[in-house]
Amino acid sequence: MSLNTIILNFFKKLLGSALEYKFSSFFIFLFSIASIILVDKNFYYGSKEYIYLINIIYASSVGFLLTLVAYFSKKKKTLLAVSLFLTGLYFYYLPFNKDYSIVIFFTNYLCIIAICISLLLYIPFHNEQRDNQRFLNWAINIIESIVISSIFGIILFVSLYIAITSIVILFDLRIEKFIYAQYLAIIVFGVFCTHYFLLSLNKNPQASELNLTFYNKIGNFFSKYILTTIVGIYSLILLGYIIKILFLQEWPNGVVVWLSLTFAIFSLLTYIFWTPYENRYKKLLVFVALIQLSLLFVAIYMRITQYGWSTNRYMIVLIAIWLVGAFVYILIYKKYRYDYIFLTFALMLFISQYGYKINSYYVNDIAQLNRLTQLLSQNSELSNKTDKTIRCNISSAIDSLYTYRNIEFLNQAMPNIYDNYKSIKDKEYSNRYYNFPNYATEKLGFKYLSNWECGKNQTAYQNDNIYIYSNNTTDIIDVSGYDVMNRNALTIFHENIKYTIKIPTKDNLSFSEFDISDFINKFKKSDTNESKNVKYNENDMTFIAQDKNMKIKLFFYSMSISELSGDVVYPSTYILIKYLK
Repeated sequence: MSLNTIILNFFKKLLGSALEYKFSSFFIFLFSIASIILVDKNFYYGSKEYIYLINIIYASSVGFLLTLVAYFSKKKKTLLAVSLFLTGLYFYYLPFNKDYSIVIFFTNYLCIIAICISLLLYIPFHNEQRDNQRFLNWAINIIESIVISSIFGIILFVSLYIAITSIVILFDLRIEKFIYAQYLAIIVFGVFCTHYFLLSLNKNPQASELNLTFYNKIGNFFSKYILTTIVGIYSLILLGYIIKILFLQEWPNGVVVWLSLTFAIFSLLTYIFWTPYENRYKKLLVFVALIQLSLLFVAIYMRITQYGWSTNRYMIVLIAIWLVGAFVYILIYKKYRYDYIFLTFALMLFISQYGYKINSYYVNDIAQLNRLTQLLSQNSELSNKTDKTIRCNISSAIDSLYTYRNIEFLNQAMPNIYDNYKSIKDKEYSNRYYNFPNYATEKLGFKYLSNWECGKNQTAYQNDNIYIYSNNTTDIIDVSGYDVMNRNALTIFHENIKYTIKIPTKDNLSFSEFDISDFINKFKKSDTNESKNVKYNENDMTFIAQDKNMKIKLFFYSMSISELSGDVVYPSTYILIKYLK
């Protein structure tokens, strides 16, 4: 058989998978087209066009998975209609303005993806007889399809990228590598990989047989020597920690929460992957996981008692309850089904995101509202001389409520402050950027204190980093005279003693490069850096430059400079651009 025939047959199979999964394929192309337009037009971050295209991209990826779930159901037509309706509903409720919670947006999206994957595992076995082996076969088939399609995609992308780069260099074409690399990535990973993934899926999971070649060579090795080893190591660590607690009579700290949770998850995965083997010691693993989960509940109870509820603590408790339920279900019910375990996981995630007054965000906001209300009632006269702990707690509570955009609770705790903020931002200073937590604390009588200033999140910088931030108390940026403002979209390149930044031109076909070495080096040479925690005024933190393509103004709100490597890490910036051509 000739190479042309092999390639032609392969593309016929890809086309066949596209026709078989019509709606899923439609969402793949919708995702790809929206991504290409977004790259091509280079819309300003926050513009209506940018937000609209981003929403299409996110909704398309959700639609792809929801319709794929429907194709594996016995009631395919009904579930396809439901999937399309839910995709439209998801798109409708996506934020179409700049004032939204990024945390909620991304957490919702990731949870929906996890729900879809859990349903994809469950739906083929709905109303079917119990068969955990076939469930594992189906799960392995999905993993195998993802891995193989990703490997083929990487090989294809690298090959085509090298070929296109060679053409550009040989024929002296003026095309930036970054530009065609983006288009190529969208086509290869957005179109080819997803259709190859669809092609690789077993069309009838209920009758699927275990791929012995794959399982014996990879799955068996993964189960015996990777998962089991990891579980054993975590078990020894937690056992040693329990012994330490008993001897020293001290309570567990917060780190044990993540250790226990990780151990329990790996224990469940190990148990599932050991399904082909009748091992009488498998359930011992479940007993050990249950015992060590008790550490998690003790530690998380202490954290909640001390600091109150938060979104993270809510999710940890919910996942821990699900794990305990799964382990108890396996122990007491002889005819347990893995698909039910993943169905309850999907339901749990749905409740955590959309449960009425029991979702993670509402629980967090109620805790922060009570905390903020109590602090404000106990401290009526606030100023920069008020105890730092009180100012830190108030700043943290306001920041949390604003992060999750609970405007109702903000107005309840601080009447009219948010409304005044919106009025000033939208009317008087439409050309300026305001940060609400700074504005709110200023109205309360003191300067906002960040987590860094309150002594949190400093471990990454204590040894070899200089942390620099602005003393701008209002966080107001004058954008008059500029066309575009982007936030935190900057990479600083460092080579020897030279620091440079690259900013795409208006047509997105090339870059303007600016040397900011003098600007960065002045912070490294400052005598005040001995404290490794330095404030500068707004002028010191502002960099202005111009070339034939554009005029730029960079305001650095904060950054960290490594004393060992000299790299600039975690720059928090506002980039203002005035295009000259």
